[in-house]
Amino acid sequence: LNVDELRAHKGSKLADLYLHGKLLYAAVLEKMTQSRFANAKRKLDNPRQLTDWRLWKTVADDLNAGIKACFPVDARFADD
Repeated sequence: LNVDELRAHKGSKLADLYLHGKLLYAAVLEKMTQSRFANAKRKLDNPRQLTDWRLWKTVADDLNAGIKACFPVDARFADD
């Protein structure tokens, strides 16, 4: 979630907004992970193990794609 990389000064209202947004994102991600993988086994057939990080990464990629799809691409902000 890169909480240590907030784009605002410590103690500012913008920092609070960023932090609360990231916490909301984490809560939504956790809820989606629980509902999507409620019956998932922790071990797969191959040697790789299904970890919480892998579950979060899968759901985060889906959530990020959905968020990005809500906003049109604007070339003026491509570098941002």
